[in-house]
Amino acid sequence: MRRKAIHTVLLVLTELLLVFPAVQQQTQWFKLKPLNGVTVTAEQPQLNQKTFLSGDFQKQEDRYLAENLGFREWLIRLYNQVSWSLFRKTQNKTIFVDKDNWIFNDYTIKHHYGLSVYDYFGSNGQAIQKMRNDAKMLFLLQGVLKEYGVSFFVCLAPGKDMVCDAHVPEV
Repeated sequence: MRRKAIHTVLLVLTELLLVFPAVQQQTQWFKLKPLNGVTVTAEQPQLNQKTFLSGDFQKQEDRYLAENLGFREWLIRLYNQVSWSLFRKTQNKTIFVDKDNWIFNDYTIKHHYGLSVYDYFGSNGQAIQKMRNDAKMLFLLQGVLKEYGVSFFVCLAPGKDMVCDAHVPEV
């Protein structure tokens, strides 16, 4: 008798757990902090014969339900926190973590090893020529501004990869 009562309670709790996100989605009882970042909102599709037979309705409905699931924001934050806390894994493919838990962006790593030049130029020669032209233009601007009594000084601040170069992950 006691075992049957436990099973009944567990069944009811499971059903409530499964139904609760749908209820929250429809009623908006809880105001959740929205996620940051770029989002493309999916509109609820209209059911008609053409979209039903082509299969587009189901794809659009799946996308709509995935974006409007109750407690979606909490679930995404929980998933990201668990994957970071347990596995030191990020969901962002441009973020890398080294052995001492230092976090680096992929651009910073490319810049440290001199690979970022190839994102903008075809070769080192083209990059050097561009930098020389920019330096000449800055020197000319400095001369023009000096005639008006304005000092112009260029200071390139060091990045994280230059200050903490021992922690930059290997490529």
